[in-house]
Amino acid sequence: RGGAVGSADRQHFFALASRVMRQIVIDHARRRCSDKRGRGVDDLPLDALPEPPSPAQRDDLELLQLDAALGRLEQHDAGLSRLVELHFFGGLAFPEIAELLGRSERTLKREWRRARVLLYHDLAVEA
Repeated sequence: RGGAVGSADRQHFFALASRVMRQIVIDHARRRCSDKRGRGVDDLPLDALPEPPSPAQRDDLELLQLDAALGRLEQHDAGLSRLVELHFFGGLAFPEIAELLGRSERTLKREWRRARVLLYHDLAVEA
């Protein structure tokens, strides 16, 4: 039964794998951020000042902001959001994505630039 895998099946697999990777990364960042905020700490003195976020914590916060911005991008343009998931979270190179989606690499790179600009503006407004 080891027949050839159809292109729709490959597309579905990589889209699903990229979505799962996104969720794993974001869930991990959420857990780390909640741990850093002192979840489970009972008594803090009123004069205690919070420590500035560490580089790792800043990275986690940035990932959470990116996830929120990506959710908004998905509502605006699901194709751009999917491209970001496949490339950023799925780790696929543009030639692989082009083959997978049946689109030209040049078009995907143009859409990647557009997605980055939209995400950048969204994140800049959020900050």
